[in-house]
Amino acid sequence: MSVPTKHVAVSSGLQEQEIRPSALMSEFKRLSLRDAATHFGDRSKLVNVPCPACAKEENSPAFEISDFTFLKCSGCG
Repeated sequence: MSVPTKHVAVSSGLQEQEIRPSALMSEFKRLSLRDAATHFGDRSKLVNVPCPACAKEENSPAFEISDFTFLKCSGCG
């Protein structure tokens, strides 16, 4: 015997700025950049690793954010 499921859609009219105020997001970005410099500042210590999803080593640059290059796996994308 299955129980019927009722789906209700609720729209509260929230704006992105209400859940992510610009001052809070600016501070988050500032702290993130500081942490990146602290933990990954010495680029000579960074090493390439295989894809964490499929273990392939082949990849290509996908995009850059704040001097970090993000790679796209040739195996699983």
